[in-house]
Parts: sequence; C-alpha cells; structure tokens
Amino acid sequence: MIARAPRSEWTTAILDTPGLVPPDATASFIGGSVARGWQHARSDADVYVVLSQPWTGPANGMNTVALSPGVVPTQITHLDDRRWELRYWTEGQVSQLFEKTGWDVFSADDPTGRRITPYEVAFLCRLATALPISGVSWLHEAGQRLKASAFRAILTVRALNDADAAVEDALGMVESGDLGSAVLAARTAFGAAVDALTLHHGEYGLEAKWQDRRVRATQPALLPIGVYRDFITLRSLDPRSPTDWIMSVLEWCRRVALEVEVTA
Repeated sequence: MIARAPRSEWTTAILDTPGLVPPDATASFIGGSVARGWQHARSDADVYVVLSQPWTGPANGMNTVALSPGVVPTQITHLDDRRWELRYWTEGQVSQLFEKTGWDVFSADDPTGRRITPYEVAFLCRLATALPISGVSWLHEAGQRLKASAFRAILTVRALNDADAAVEDALGMVESGDLGSAVLAARTAFGAAVDALTLHHGEYGLEAKWQDRRVRATQPALLPIGVYRDFITLRSLDPRSPTDWIMSVLEWCRRVALEVEVTA
C-alpha cells in the first residue's frame, strides 16, 4: 500500500475525488505556490502524479518533454471553485531526468542544461518544495537525489550566463546612445542575476512572478528587499539621467557574478 501524507484541505480535495490519483500511484504531490503557502485568491493548484507505467486514464492535454515517453498527460479539473491541473509522470521519466542533471553531464558538455525542457525544470523545482499527497518515502528519496544532483548548479550557471549576455547588451546600447533599450536590457540582467543569487542561497524556483517571494525567503545580504524593489520596478530610475541607474544595476550584477561560485 502506498503511504499517504497527513491530510490538509488541499490533499483532501484531491484524495476525495475519484479518478484523479490512482491508489497504486508511486507518489503524488502538490507543487508550486500552493505547496509553499504563497497562493493568491485566484491561484490554480498543480498536482504531480508519478506512476510505474504511463497514465491510461482521462486526459485533456499534454506536456512535451525530451524524455521517453516524450509526453506527460495532463488533466484539468475544477474543485471547490479552483482550477486544478494534474500531470502524470512515470518513474522512468523521473529517472531519466535525474540522469540529465548529473554532475557528469554538468562537467562534460551541458553545464547550462539547455537540453532540459521547461516542463522538466518545473517538475524538479516543484519537487524541491513538494506538499506530499502519497508516496512519502519515494518523495523523500527523490528529494535527496535532487539535492545531490547538479540541477541547482545548472540553473545557476544558466542564470549567470543570461545575466552576462544582457549586461553586454546594455553596455553596447549605452555606447550607442540607445538608453531606453539599455534600461530594459539592464533590468533583464538584474532579473537573471537575482535568480542566480537566490539559487545560490538555496532556492530552486525561476518563475518571475514569485521572484519577490524568493528574495524575501532567502534574504541575501547582497540584496535587501528594498533595493530589489527599487531596481525591479525602476523606482530608483531618474529619467533625466538613466545612465547612472543603468551602470548601478550593471555593477550590482558584477558583484553577484563574483559572489556566486559554481563548482562541480
């Protein structure tokens, strides 16, 4: 029998609805904002179900992944006036995903994990903060495997590379006198550098809408929340002298690049 987690209002809604999580599922969990207590009044709920074999039940959509099988069936339903999206993964797909995030892959030829698709990234990010429904032991082991993997390092290097590219764009735009575009490029660099910093401090998420939450959760010394909001909202930008703001942001990004060290 698959071990189930203690019930909450969220897990009860799923478990009490027949046909959503089969009793022989290897594991199941709620991910995203609901799992972290960050949900807002209109948040949907994301449920991940891990099975020994591909899902053969009802589905009304699919997510494409670079794994075998190459799709993750999805089912959207509404419970208690809230939208729920269930994704049905296989144990084999999860195992392949961990192989793609091994330190050997990171060290060899794919340090930024470009072969990892967005749906695969989302699965691992949400596994890190999972609210268990069933299969508690499996989820614990998977969580330990995630911590031991190169996944966070992969995302960090990717974020640092994205920040560096945007910094170069911003500098080129300043030199060309295109200050409006340079402001946007600097803001892009800042967002990527913030992701690198919060990853460095233990976070996994990348969704832009929750970046403020991640900064508050990690409280990095290099980025007080007031400074973060000044930059991300452009609140500290003086339109009469945008170059000063741009260079301040780019200097901050440089400091992040020096602080965040990624090693195999």
